[in-house]
Amino acid sequence: MSREAVNQIIERAVADESFFEQLRSDPEGAVQGFNLEPSEASAFKSGAYDVVVRATRKDRADQSAWDVKRAANAAAAARSPEPTAAASAGAAAPKAPVAGLAGFFMGLIIIGGGIGAFRYVESQWPWQALGFGKVAAPATIPTPSLGARPRPSTVAPPAPASAVAPSSASRSTPATAAKPSASSAGSGQAQLRPSPSASAAASAQQNEVDKAYFQAVGVRLANVVKSFGATLADLRAGNDPGKNLAALSTALADLQQHLSDAPPPDQLKQQHQALVQAVPLMQADVDQLKAAVNQKNTVQAVLIAGEFGSLLEQLPDEVVLATQPHPELYQPIDSSQQLTHILNFNVISQNVTARNNAPAAVVLQIGMQAGNPSPAEVSDTLRHSIMAARQSYPQAGQVRVIAFKEVNGARGGQLGTADWYCSPDARPPGASPSGNWQDSCSQVYLSMPGGNGGNNATTVPY
Repeated sequence: MSREAVNQIIERAVADESFFEQLRSDPEGAVQGFNLEPSEASAFKSGAYDVVVRATRKDRADQSAWDVKRAANAAAAARSPEPTAAASAGAAAPKAPVAGLAGFFMGLIIIGGGIGAFRYVESQWPWQALGFGKVAAPATIPTPSLGARPRPSTVAPPAPASAVAPSSASRSTPATAAKPSASSAGSGQAQLRPSPSASAAASAQQNEVDKAYFQAVGVRLANVVKSFGATLADLRAGNDPGKNLAALSTALADLQQHLSDAPPPDQLKQQHQALVQAVPLMQADVDQLKAAVNQKNTVQAVLIAGEFGSLLEQLPDEVVLATQPHPELYQPIDSSQQLTHILNFNVISQNVTARNNAPAAVVLQIGMQAGNPSPAEVSDTLRHSIMAARQSYPQAGQVRVIAFKEVNGARGGQLGTADWYCSPDARPPGASPSGNWQDSCSQVYLSMPGGNGGNNATTVPY
């Protein structure tokens, strides 16, 4: 009898909007009079069956739309003129195949609905539950190495600055010597060379699409994720979540207002549509969460927060874009600055550190092939080497270059360092933790002994 009572409540909530609203705002009063077991009554009070009611409503709405469409098609067919009796007789013949085709499509809809329901409840596809088609591990940061050319026996004359490219050596290992070609054997210019790409223009255009979408949607979704995390932490710690809950509601409203400001990239189109449908459900969860907090019902509040979190879990790529954005979305690899004093240099060593999915940190040492370089030559070469490292590691969120003198293959004293930061996990020394980490993406921090009154870093444009 208890299960029948549960079905009666769900059917009534599906058919009666006012009863469903009462079930959400006053679940205890709504289920009063029904013969429910304590666990089932508790589930209704916590809002656990709200998702079932919404899903049932959607299925029935889809079925109603399908029935209306079929009725309209049938009416249109009935109104069409019948030129001859023979044509009319011939038209009657395909009824059985049409009915069979309609039944086939209905069967597909039912099967698809069942699979979707299994995916929603179990968070995996049925064939994954059987051990087939496991989800592949997420892609990791590419790990090319910065290549180094053989060191010339004599100092080569300065050559025009050019972009640089990675070799295919493994990460976190010293650069290995590459065989010089006929055109490069006599030059020690920038030991990192750019790899020409036929799709450079298309890649730049795609980066602009990614950046516009991140600025319109990603930044706002990041605020939602951050506010929700703070709210959930307050609930679990027994603190008042009112302030963070209000921030979450504001962030959701802002996200909903700007969802259509920029088109999503191709790889996010499907999840963007899911996000559009999820935002109203998230707002409804926030409203219920506010009511539970006002009633000091911590258990119900945590359950509702879990439902909110499950919606975010359905949008993994959107959340990754918002919380772990690609540094190249903020600063192009090529610099717009004119660097006219770049010296030839060798890559002495390099090291790459990557933690989980955070942007990589790159540290390399270079040898400038000059006995007594000028401050302008040191500065321009350091800034150029930052771009060279980013050519090899476009997903790096931090790059540090340490420059030394090098004459005829012998390394001398240190000339200076250059640092570039573009990641939430890597900020310039002294930067405010609450500041916008993107502000440092367009800057390079130079330190040269004896310049500017000591070793203090000087900020220059990227």
